[in-house]
Amino acid sequence: MFMGVVSRPRWDENGNNIHSGLLGIFPFTQQVRAKKSSINRPRGTMETKPIDVVNRDVFMDMITTKVIPSIMEHWPMDSDKTIFIQADNAKPHCGSDIAQFISSYNQNGFNFIWAPQPPNSPDLNILDLGLFHSIQAKYEKSMPSDIDVLIEEVEKAFYDTHPKTLSNVWYSLQYCMCEIMKAKGNCNYMLPHKKKKQLEDAGNLPLQVSPELHDVRAVMQLLFQATEM
Repeated sequence: MFMGVVSRPRWDENGNNIHSGLLGIFPFTQQVRAKKSSINRPRGTMETKPIDVVNRDVFMDMITTKVIPSIMEHWPMDSDKTIFIQADNAKPHCGSDIAQFISSYNQNGFNFIWAPQPPNSPDLNILDLGLFHSIQAKYEKSMPSDIDVLIEEVEKAFYDTHPKTLSNVWYSLQYCMCEIMKAKGNCNYMLPHKKKKQLEDAGNLPLQVSPELHDVRAVMQLLFQATEM
């Protein structure tokens, strides 16, 4: 299992990529001593092993020792440092105290805000929406033979991802949000295919995808009704 960390790629006014959006990918592994000797290594050799259970403590350690430092290191210097950290709603990622815990790491102008994605919404997870499929296809070509090689190949596939590929996934996320609003929050919608490459070539790809005003009003009305119940 890996923790992938991405943000939206950015380009300057001349079309030069100034931020790839690839902040890091980190395996949930640990170093343990081999209990028995084998043809590959003697007993006592340190080996890389997967962490069997990613519980709350493991998850929070990953956030504070890997994710937040990586964001601070790679974040564009002239960008707003208010950072929304989003993960899915798996049990280790939930809890009212997580937001306060993460905000305690605010420093050097960074303001970290915990914003978990809606439950049971894989189309709102930027990694599941397209990025992991892209890097999986790359690393599988090498057929890694052990866990260390697997980690190396996954990291290579991650950092070899073109910023345009990641940018397209962010566009897909915005289009999915619009479709979910049209469906009034349910799952009765199709993943949109907007031919982003053709729109970009024609100069018609927007920086931000805007929903229809009537969809916004309809969703707001549903939200108000829910809060009044």
